[in-house]
Amino acid sequence: DRAFGVDARSNYGDVEIASYADINVSSSNYNAAGIRGLSEYYDVNIFNYGDVDVQAAGLAQGIVALSYYGNVGVRNEGDVTASSSGGYSQAVALRSGAGYDAVLRNFGSITAGSGNSLAVSITGGNGVISNYGDISGGMLTDAGDDYVRNYEGGRIFLSDDTIDLGGGYNYCLNEGRLYAD
Repeated sequence: DRAFGVDARSNYGDVEIASYADINVSSSNYNAAGIRGLSEYYDVNIFNYGDVDVQAAGLAQGIVALSYYGNVGVRNEGDVTASSSGGYSQAVALRSGAGYDAVLRNFGSITAGSGNSLAVSITGGNGVISNYGDISGGMLTDAGDDYVRNYEGGRIFLSDDTIDLGGGYNYCLNEGRLYAD
């Protein structure tokens, strides 16, 4: 079965989630997500101020913002971790429609856990990653125009991981610390 901490969905309206609580989700048989917002035709915005920890046998996702025909945004000020024992894990996953924007603003900590893992995954449209906190693990974006900025005080930790910005016009600016081993 699939397990969710918070799951908000709308076909024809905006979805906005503000979470101040700690969320722990686990699924021993299938997929799990800590916070998921989905709108088919409009925007999704998620504001996380608590800690999110997700463990799954299949796909494990900490925070997921999805819109097929709209913009998506995540503001994280907590600690987010996702781990999979037999599948893939994405600590933060954003998917916007083609021509729309997916924006992540991180002030907390985002950590890729075990399994085939990514700290940040952006697919669909254009991606923007603004990091003021810590990101531990790889980052992958799709074919849109993507912008990654690690601000002063921000830290990115890559251990056998990469930052893959896909096709399109892409830009990466590091003003903080980038650790690679």
